[in-house]
Amino acid sequence: MLVSRRKHYLNGIDWVAAALNYQCRLTPARGNNFLIVLELGTPFSSAKTKRLQDACNDLPPLLNGRIRRAWHLAPYWQSGPGPEVLFSECPAEDNSGVVPILQEFANEPLPNSTGIEIKLISCKGSGYLIFKFSHLLFDGRGAELFLRAIDEGHSDLMAMHPGLPHPELNNWTKQFQAGKIVHRKRLAILEKYKIAALPSGHLTAMPARFRIIQLDSASSADIQKKSEREAGPFMFGIYLASIVCLCFDHFLNLRSSKGDMLLPMSVDLRGFGVPSNTVFFNQWSFSPLIAERDEHRELADWIVKLKMQMMSNAAEKIPQSLRTASLLSRILPLPIMSLFAKNIFGQTAGSIMFSFVSGSSLPPAFIGTPLLNMYHLPLMPPHPGIGVFFNSFENRINAVISYRKGILSEDEIDEFTHSIEKCMRQ
Repeated sequence: MLVSRRKHYLNGIDWVAAALNYQCRLTPARGNNFLIVLELGTPFSSAKTKRLQDACNDLPPLLNGRIRRAWHLAPYWQSGPGPEVLFSECPAEDNSGVVPILQEFANEPLPNSTGIEIKLISCKGSGYLIFKFSHLLFDGRGAELFLRAIDEGHSDLMAMHPGLPHPELNNWTKQFQAGKIVHRKRLAILEKYKIAALPSGHLTAMPARFRIIQLDSASSADIQKKSEREAGPFMFGIYLASIVCLCFDHFLNLRSSKGDMLLPMSVDLRGFGVPSNTVFFNQWSFSPLIAERDEHRELADWIVKLKMQMMSNAAEKIPQSLRTASLLSRILPLPIMSLFAKNIFGQTAGSIMFSFVSGSSLPPAFIGTPLLNMYHLPLMPPHPGIGVFFNSFENRINAVISYRKGILSEDEIDEFTHSIEKCMRQ
């Protein structure tokens, strides 16, 4: 891929991602990175390793870079020389030894000014291929598209000019109109609701931790059928978010936390004003979901609450307006932007983060190696310090509870994980 000499200007959501990255500067990983884990069905040979490394090392000018500001203050990604993509390998006795390796790898910082690192875990005739991505350069769907391009050699997926081709210091009317929509929505939330959240002020330097739930094809089909019955067609994401609310409400009650739940749900905008094959930088937005904590706390009640919220946000075009309006935020220094992001809804960034990446962009094999499963492991920013992230791969549903150590005790995290899994399997 030939990297253009033009600047790769950041969009507004890239600046939000940069603020979240700044929030993580004191954590062991020193940034807001995420993992994609490929569970391999057969060993990954040295020849395949070389092919993978060669494909990635064709891109170092873009993968090695950092954020800079132009004279007019618009931020951009400055590509530059740097090391080849770092690849390491380690063994594991069995599958039970994999999660500790994943957590250790996730909590290690990326090499300076690099956007990707790879680790192979060899495990009794199979293995795990783990990619660590910087959120400064990739989002979850973009990372999947990147891996697909590496696998298939489709350079056209990465041939477009990454980032914005110009600084977007124009069309102020559209940006301010979008800003008004977002501001009204935020004020409406703050005026009507008090947001409940777990205390997270002490998590600034705490490591990331994970719990992983994997359903087989039969259990995945069962939960999707149940979602169709209880939430309606095309509402699987809302059904999963309702399970999160049902289970998380218990821990807010234990702490006598007053107020309602707010889930900042990430929304991929590819195909909605963003080209569907965009690989690099952040192409998502947020749809804030409010779940009122009244006396009606059955799963069906949460479904109704969240379904109405999602439909309202879609009708008001909140995710698209937030993406457009956030272009205005790029003038803010990252410390100020970070402060705003963690206090956007009063004194909190939300109760618990939620995301569902549906319909994987990856085929059932990677570089000639069959894949048994694929899932994302995001690192949570210290605020709100906990999130639940779902994805689907080849008719399998995965759930990852990502949290900063100390947001709940390990026994409570185990209970939270068990309650989510129980709801998914009922």
